[in-house]
Amino acid sequence: MILSKNIFDLNTFDTVKIGVEFTPPTAFSSMDEALAYYGNDESKILAALNDDRLAALKSQALDQPISAFHSFADDEETTLNGPANVQPAHDDTVGNFVLNLAKQQFGFRKEMTREQKRAAKEKAVSFIKSNDAIKAGLVAMSAAMLASTKS
Repeated sequence: MILSKNIFDLNTFDTVKIGVEFTPPTAFSSMDEALAYYGNDESKILAALNDDRLAALKSQALDQPISAFHSFADDEETTLNGPANVQPAHDDTVGNFVLNLAKQQFGFRKEMTREQKRAAKEKAVSFIKSNDAIKAGLVAMSAAMLASTKS
């Protein structure tokens, strides 16, 4: 089974989907086995235990370091390719930077229509994509923010 998640990649300055292999656990075969796994708490039923366990293990798989993830080899997202060569962004850092740049340089104002706001933000993103120094700064800022949220 392949699990996937979307991240904002600072290499391409776009959202990309990456995936990681995940082997689901064998379902419990008896209530005794399920109860033992959950500390003999008899208030839970076997189906609920399996659902909870599967959800927790999927979440753990998706919380792995980015280095564990792979890009997809196909559009159907059923086959993994080599390691994902992505630079994850700290969403708030990048989003705030794009908004501030759109306000300062591309006329973004609260009174604008949704389309006008989107256009101003797209101009800011295009500017960032074309400027290696700004991208490098965002990479460093994102790395620092992501590292601080892990601790």
